[in-house]
Amino acid sequence: MRTHHQVIDLNKDGVVSWDDFEVLIARFTELGHLSPKEINKFTDALRHVWEEEWGASGDPYVFIGQEQFLAQMEHVVNTKSLRKRVASPLPYFFSAVDRDGSGEISIEEFKVFYSCLGLSEQAAEESFASIDLNKDGKLSKKEFIKLGRNFFLSEKEHKPGKLFWGPLV
Repeated sequence: MRTHHQVIDLNKDGVVSWDDFEVLIARFTELGHLSPKEINKFTDALRHVWEEEWGASGDPYVFIGQEQFLAQMEHVVNTKSLRKRVASPLPYFFSAVDRDGSGEISIEEFKVFYSCLGLSEQAAEESFASIDLNKDGKLSKKEFIKLGRNFFLSEKEHKPGKLFWGPLV
C-alpha cells in the first residue's frame, strides 16, 4: 500500500490530495482513447476511490499521508462493499492506454500506463515481466484488472500482482 500511496502522490510532497487525482485524470484522458462518457465514468470511479477508499469524504482539500491511507485501506479490504469496488478505475486505465483498441496491452502500452503514473520505463519492463503470467507479451483487460485488484487484496508479497503499481516501497 505504501507503493500505491507513493505512486499516486504525483507531486511527491509526501501527501496525496485531490489535486494529485486531477493530474492523474488529466494524464490519462489526454491520451485521447477514452470517450467523453468513459471520461465521466473514470472521474466518478476515481472520486469514489478518493472519498470511500482514501477516506477524504468528498473534501477536495484533504491531504492524506501514508499512515492515514494505510489505516483507510485496512478498512476498505475488510468491508465487503468497498472491497468489491477496489478495482473500479482499472478498466479506464486499461482503455486509456490500449492505443490500438485490441483489447490487450503490450509492453509499450504498459510503459504509457507507467509514464502517466510518473514511473520509469525500466520499472514498467520489470513489472510487466512479473505480471505477464503466461509470458505472451500482452495483458488482456481481464488480466490487467485481476492483477491490479490483487495488488490491493492479496496479503502475499510474493504474488505477481504486488508489482502492478511499480517496485514495492
